[in-house]
Amino acid sequence: MSCLPFPLVAFILPSRLPSLWFIIMHTLLLTVSSFICVLASLPASVNAHGFMASPRPRGYNEISYAIDNLRNPTSTGNFCRGKSPDGAVTTINLSDNGNLAIKLALSIGAEHVGPCSLELWNSAGTKKVTLAENVPNCASDQGFKQKSPGASQQCPGLLPSGLVTDDMCLKDWNVNLPDLSGLDFDTGFLRWIWFGQHVSPAEYYENCADVNINYNGAGGSGEASQYEPTPTTTTAATSTTTTTTAAAVTTTTTKTTTKTTKTTSKKPTPTNNSRKHKRQRRKNRRHYCKRDYDESEIELLL
Repeated sequence: MSCLPFPLVAFILPSRLPSLWFIIMHTLLLTVSSFICVLASLPASVNAHGFMASPRPRGYNEISYAIDNLRNPTSTGNFCRGKSPDGAVTTINLSDNGNLAIKLALSIGAEHVGPCSLELWNSAGTKKVTLAENVPNCASDQGFKQKSPGASQQCPGLLPSGLVTDDMCLKDWNVNLPDLSGLDFDTGFLRWIWFGQHVSPAEYYENCADVNINYNGAGGSGEASQYEPTPTTTTAATSTTTTTTAAAVTTTTTKTTTKTTKTTSKKPTPTNNSRKHKRQRRKNRRHYCKRDYDESEIELLL
């Protein structure tokens, strides 16, 4: 609505009004006109909404149907906007005194003044490493300050993925990292915080993004890249089993027992029937009769 210039205000007043009434109406219309001019001249900073678009924040899928859940102001006590991990994880590369590229999605046609902070938390939310704190006007140099035409014409190729409102553009924020030698965890989440000072009191914004961390030590720079599962290296342990077959040698010792039979030789018995032999037999009988021999002994002698 355009401002009503003073001559026009005077012209539209009825000239037939008394001079006092003319002065009162003139003053009233002039005041209203001035107020309208002030309102028309105000920048559209009240729509300076924004969110961290990369690394991918929790609840990013709402961009196509409930985008205000991502970009509207929230309260300082609404940690991570009350959102839990949703399965989206991004790998970030960090190094001592390096830098990390963050992408912010910011409304067009508005100033984006105020400080930003970036925190890195472990997955349990019990340890915090401050990567950047109260960096002045991290989003103020966006460059897209006109409400029209839409974002697709003002920043082609720089629209957040899935955006349907055609009113936001992406902007890089390069974070200068501190010494991170005390970093002792490799999974967690980034927490982006912005105090929008385009209004008073300042509006509060924040988003959280779940991350895996590659810490490279001193030097270098890092970018957020879409998470890919870490390849699992499987080392096959080759087990060599040596089987020793013990040959059972059975030694059979055959004990040969020689039975010695004592043989008592007897006097050869004459086989002839000579007279001499007969006389000897008779003599032996007479001799044996004089002694008491057992039958076996006699039998041997005879």
